[in-house]
Amino acid sequence: MKMSNYKKETLKIIAIVLGAVISISSLLSYSLKAEEVKNDEFKDWQKICNETSNTCSIFSFGFDSEGNKKARVSLSLYGSADSKKVAEMTILSPLYSYLPHGLLIAVQNNEPIRHDFALCAKEGCLNFIPLQKEEVEMLKKEWNLVLGYQDYRNPNEKIILDVSLVGFKKAYESLTN
Repeated sequence: MKMSNYKKETLKIIAIVLGAVISISSLLSYSLKAEEVKNDEFKDWQKICNETSNTCSIFSFGFDSEGNKKARVSLSLYGSADSKKVAEMTILSPLYSYLPHGLLIAVQNNEPIRHDFALCAKEGCLNFIPLQKEEVEMLKKEWNLVLGYQDYRNPNEKIILDVSLVGFKKAYESLTN
């Protein structure tokens, strides 16, 4: 039985939404689940693995100027031979992130890049950012990632977060070995 293009596209959308829901549920919990094992710490980055799915990711946090955790940054490998994308960075920021502004990301002193928020849930807003090999290599060489967004409660205020890249290189390499 042949499937219409409409049905195929609908199934793709359902798969994307389910993937996002699964990503949200795993990102929003700061405590490890029963099937997750904290494998290693690499200075400011940590590696966790899901024993059920046999997948691992690395993560760190974005801190405001007062030292408060305001975002979670995670990275997992993307295993597709037909894509330039080698990894995906997922950023979970507070629910009060101002959606029309999006999220600005800058590595060290490089030009910032704007990314739209993919979706928001009661726990926060998510960005899914595909990374190519060159972008991962840049992250491995630098020491700081800056995230910026606006607070919808005060749109004139810009929230700037620092994510340390200290330990990122070894954490990333632990995913590829």
